[in-house]
Amino acid sequence: MIFILPETSNTFIRRLNDKRKLEDGFFLWKLTNEFTKDVVYFSLDDTSERPCAYNTFTLIESLTGSTSGGTNVPLSLKGGQYEYEIYETTGQTNDIQFAVGPAIERDMLIVKINRTVNTSINKDIYY
Repeated sequence: MIFILPETSNTFIRRLNDKRKLEDGFFLWKLTNEFTKDVVYFSLDDTSERPCAYNTFTLIESLTGSTSGGTNVPLSLKGGQYEYEIYETTGQTNDIQFAVGPAIERDMLIVKINRTVNTSINKDIYY
């Protein structure tokens, strides 16, 4: 599971190399909002220092939506739960038709809802 926090540069690690078919392929991410069923595709650069052992990705999330998705596509992720699927492609693309084979990983991604509630004791509670 991946957790994304608003107004933050979110770095997360996956182990995808033991599932790969392409030696030098790219990763295409598919996110499906669990509530609305809206689908978003994007690619992220693997910035790992040891890509043979693990893969490192960074996603910058703002209150108005994601500002960086590797291919600089505004993702407009809203707070909530998403199913993610990662596919391999031969080039950096946001088009699922260029995926090579089935998804190599599936899991959940949570985008934190950043809201404050003013309490009677003059403290804000974030949830």
